[in-house]
Amino acid sequence: MTKLSHIPMQIQKWIASLAHLFFLILGLTGICLMYIHGNFGLGLTGIGSVPYEDTAEFNTQFNSDLNDIFLYMDYQDVFGADSSIDLSRRMLKMTFGPSETENFSLSSLISYLDSMGYQLDDDFNCQKLSEPKDGVKSREGYVEWSVQEPQRIYSYRSASQKRSTLEDATGRPVDVLAYPAGQYSTLAQVTLQSLGVHVTLSTNPGVNTVVKGLPQTLYAMLRFGITEDISPEALLDMIR
Repeated sequence: MTKLSHIPMQIQKWIASLAHLFFLILGLTGICLMYIHGNFGLGLTGIGSVPYEDTAEFNTQFNSDLNDIFLYMDYQDVFGADSSIDLSRRMLKMTFGPSETENFSLSSLISYLDSMGYQLDDDFNCQKLSEPKDGVKSREGYVEWSVQEPQRIYSYRSASQKRSTLEDATGRPVDVLAYPAGQYSTLAQVTLQSLGVHVTLSTNPGVNTVVKGLPQTLYAMLRFGITEDISPEALLDMIR
C-alpha cells in the first residue's frame, strides 16, 4: 500500500494536473523573460552594453579602487612573500648621528609608531590617536636604505660632502653655517660640531652672550631679521 492510498483517486488526478500546470506556467514565464531581456543572445558581449551612470562619485570610487589594486601589486612583495606579512623583515636603515646607525624591522616600526600614538585605521591609513607614551621621544634622522627602493641613492648629501663643495668653490675653510630658514635640530647641531663647524646661526631674534671658554655659546646664535622697511632707528630699538 502506498502513502497516498487513503486519498481518493479523483483528488490525486487533480493534484497531478495542478502540479503539471504550475511547472508549465513556470517554464513559459522563464522563456518569456529570457526573450524579453535586451541582451538575449549576446553572451559575454552583453556585459559591455550594460548602461551605468557616469557621475563624479562613480569616477572617484572607480579611481580609488583602481589605485588600491595597483598599490597592492606594488607593496605585496615589500612587506613579505607568498601573500603573507613577515614582521621580522628589515624595512629601513637610518642614521641618527655621526656613529649611530640603526636597522628597523616591520615589527619595530609598528611598535615605535604605536608608542608615539599612531595606529592604522580600517583603510590602513596611519592616524594620530593619542599622545606619545611616557618617556618616549621622537627621533630625527636620515634614511640610508629602504626595502621599497633598495637600489635608490638618496638625493641628499651628508654635511661633510656639502662642506667640501663649498670649500672647493671658495678656496677657504668653512666653519660657520647659517641654518636654512633658521630650522635646525639637535642631531644637526651635534653632527656639524663633530665635523668642525664652530659657529651656527639661527633666525631666532635676540642678542647673543658669548662666553670665552664656552664654545656652546656659538651654536644656534640669535639674529634679527632685517627687511627693507626697517629703519635704522627701528633696528637700534630692536637690539637695545
